[in-house]
Amino acid sequence: MNTYKYNRMHSSSDNVLFEDSSNEIFKKIKYFYYLKIKEHIEKPDLCSVVYSHEYETDIVPFYAIKHGIYDSDDNDILNVILSLDKDLLQTCEFNNTIQCITNFSIDKNTNKYVINFDVFDKNNALKYIYNKFNPGILTAKYLPLILSISGDKSDDVPGISGYGPSKAIKLVEKNKIPYDLDSIKRDINYMPSIIKDNINIISRNMKLIDFNEQIKRLPMEFLN
Repeated sequence: MNTYKYNRMHSSSDNVLFEDSSNEIFKKIKYFYYLKIKEHIEKPDLCSVVYSHEYETDIVPFYAIKHGIYDSDDNDILNVILSLDKDLLQTCEFNNTIQCITNFSIDKNTNKYVINFDVFDKNNALKYIYNKFNPGILTAKYLPLILSISGDKSDDVPGISGYGPSKAIKLVEKNKIPYDLDSIKRDINYMPSIIKDNINIISRNMKLIDFNEQIKRLPMEFLN
């Protein structure tokens, strides 16, 4: 059976997902848990439960902060995202937002598990996908472009052959490639050949990864 991520990548339409049997099961399960969570957790004036239909929930914090929902755009508010998902790091483009990531590794000297705790913000977000990244010109808003070039194996998103995060970051920095798809397409004649020759791959991936691109496709009933 094709996976949800694989279906999303190979859809020939503008829809994010295929309308196949596995996707229908996914949506029914998702809606079931939405109703259960809403019934037991939602508290007036304290929290709310959002059903994102067939769309991924990754976009919810980004959309909420961008549009000031729950006062999340207030500079006196610190939005803290607790997740290992690298896609969410683009939400750190907002100055009042950080992402905390906790994972485990094995100490080579003691052979024991060690807890690693990292905090990422606008300036160091790319360090999560390339640990030798030096903060500078590229901020969190470049994450979708970097992943669109290098690909994202965890989400079954193939990138440009031969390009990992390190090479993608150097390519973008050296050529001062804009972070948004519209600007890249507008200035495509001035882009390096690797970008021009693979603009279809980059465009497809940006539409899947970039939250701003995803928001453009959200139906009005979701936005309301």
